[in-house]
Amino acid sequence: MKKLAVLLLCLAAAACRTAETARGASGGFWIYAKYVATGAGVLRKQYVEIKSDGSIGAMTAVRPENVRIVDGGRHVLAAGMINAHDHLSYDHNIPYFVRADGRFNCRRDWGGGCRGYKRMPRHKTDRPEHLILSELRQVAAGTTGNIGNGGYKGFLRNFGDGSNEGLVLPRAVWNDTFPLKDNIGCDNMLASGDGYPLHPYNKPETVYIVHIAEGKDAVARNEFVNISSGETDILNGATGLVHAVALLEQDVRKIADAKATVVWSPRSNLTLYGVTAPVSLMRDYGINLALGTDWVYSGSTHLLDELKVAAAYNRDYLNGLFSYAELWKMATVNPAALLRASDQIGAVRTGMRADLALFETDGRDLADDESVYRTLVESEQRAVVLVLRDGKVLYGDPALSGGIVSPDDGEVLELGGEKRFIAAISETGYAMAAILAANKRGLVEKTPRKPVSIRPSDLNNRLYPAAKPYSGERTADDPDGDGVGAADADPLYFNPVRPVDLTDNGGHQTPARRK
Repeated sequence: MKKLAVLLLCLAAAACRTAETARGASGGFWIYAKYVATGAGVLRKQYVEIKSDGSIGAMTAVRPENVRIVDGGRHVLAAGMINAHDHLSYDHNIPYFVRADGRFNCRRDWGGGCRGYKRMPRHKTDRPEHLILSELRQVAAGTTGNIGNGGYKGFLRNFGDGSNEGLVLPRAVWNDTFPLKDNIGCDNMLASGDGYPLHPYNKPETVYIVHIAEGKDAVARNEFVNISSGETDILNGATGLVHAVALLEQDVRKIADAKATVVWSPRSNLTLYGVTAPVSLMRDYGINLALGTDWVYSGSTHLLDELKVAAAYNRDYLNGLFSYAELWKMATVNPAALLRASDQIGAVRTGMRADLALFETDGRDLADDESVYRTLVESEQRAVVLVLRDGKVLYGDPALSGGIVSPDDGEVLELGGEKRFIAAISETGYAMAAILAANKRGLVEKTPRKPVSIRPSDLNNRLYPAAKPYSGERTADDPDGDGVGAADADPLYFNPVRPVDLTDNGGHQTPARRK
């Protein structure tokens, strides 16, 4: 620890000598970046003021004088991402491996072991070291907020547990996994009718986020039918429907009329069911779409990975319907709109909270706005060099953060060959050594090096190719327990082979779009 403190002091001192050391009148600092992805477009060669109250101040192309400047060089400054759906308390599980017995028809097949399916084993945790690591994986990929449950105070703004890490929202967030009490067994699986228990939702002042229609059969769709009609109609502009896979066009129209949001989790949907939400149809109807990882068990470890799955699905099966700017908004602007917090987070402009992430560009010249957003969507986790929440550094390259953090705030660790500052101590009260010691796997799961290939089962009536199972246990031949073994390019990162990451050279089929 002594060496660590000395290292941090040296980094801070160096930054103070080289980065315009005098503070401005606000007591904050400034960030320069060649590209600023505001959410409404891209500004170039901008200086962005981070005020001492944690908000964004002035934004200008003119270099300010007598202030502290963090030089982001040719990088992209963007809003910190908001994960619209993740169960953080389950993210310590080994990811589910899809075996040869195929996929499920709805959530209760795997959740409850219904209709002859084997119930998937999974374990919930409330251990702080597990929850902190789950949050840190997200932060290290440029995420500053999570809508879900199971978080820990520190790092992410956890929307749904009431804390929000200090952010005041106009409405409380109610995250309801089982709105129809569909966790009570297999006897009340209704393919039609309204025999579910009367749902108690009567709080229109809340942002209400529910799991609904997770699957591809009539049982899954009937959940939506029940929750969108009569006494149990919960659809309004502050409703977020998580998954919404098994919907017909008439259902999509009803969501659009209510101005509700759909949370899309393509990796988890494709892994469990072989299909995902009809997002092209939802786009046609103007529905607000947000992106969520769901959980590590069947989804992505962080939002950058989920963006790549969404981009691959968009490329291979939607004819590139969504632009890269639209995909990026699913992780920033759109979840902020769901939370009724568009005036505070999800974009970069004066008066917003300074929830920001800085992404490397490898010095490339990005000619237009779309190429900037494509760079963000395609970024690896190691491209994230600075993450702020309320103007405080949570994570980043010590060369950038050294001048604006204290040695008492955290630690510098080497991750995948890169040194990163991590504010674990000041954010959570736990040192990284204790956090890592309590977890079997490494800190960050990297994006697989193999290209993502999506092959929904309902389009070709076949299973994904078989992948090698993994145990999660470290061995001499498999130091991270991810099942990749000797072929693993990064043996210290838990990076399991997943079905939607496998390369498949077969022909693609594109579903017909609604005219």
